[in-house]
Amino acid sequence: MRAWGVEEDAVTRCGVAVLAALALLGCAMPAATAHAAGPPATVCSGREILRVTPGLSLTAGTSGSIRRAADQGTEECTGPVDGLSPTGGLRTAHSVLYGSLRPDTCTGIEASGAAIHSVPTPAGTVDLVNHFTATFHPLSDGVMSGSFSGDRLSGRFWLRPVEGDCVTSPLSVFEGMWIGTWHDTPRSG
Repeated sequence: MRAWGVEEDAVTRCGVAVLAALALLGCAMPAATAHAAGPPATVCSGREILRVTPGLSLTAGTSGSIRRAADQGTEECTGPVDGLSPTGGLRTAHSVLYGSLRPDTCTGIEASGAAIHSVPTPAGTVDLVNHFTATFHPLSDGVMSGSFSGDRLSGRFWLRPVEGDCVTSPLSVFEGMWIGTWHDTPRSG
């Protein structure tokens, strides 16, 4: 399958290589500053298959939603999450609105939403909600990437088309991959 003019395997290899490099940088950078600021920040990386409704194209602007297309996503973290010590991988579920300021195309998207991060603990699963805004644009090699800023987790993300390519058909399903730093927030009683 082709995505933005490149083969899917090339997009996947590029995305995986970028994620690996940023994971190393993301883990090293917080650790380098942690000596002066306290314990190292928790870095999380994950992925989830998401459906875009009504879909994104290269020229026709749309407004709509982005929600999980299948099972919940998965996420791994390097340490405590909001003071909780995970006993395994986290599960995620995103709900996002795009095109609310102006209709969006594959050339640029502004979005806002929430992601539920289900943290397994010895006492059971705790659901934490991260409200965020996100901005993304295609790179020269056709991979969509961007940044997100949330009240609990902020970082970078990449999108790999699964259904549609923005050129010959609207992008309707993609795999979202991210890496970010968790911001502990005060927990109510």
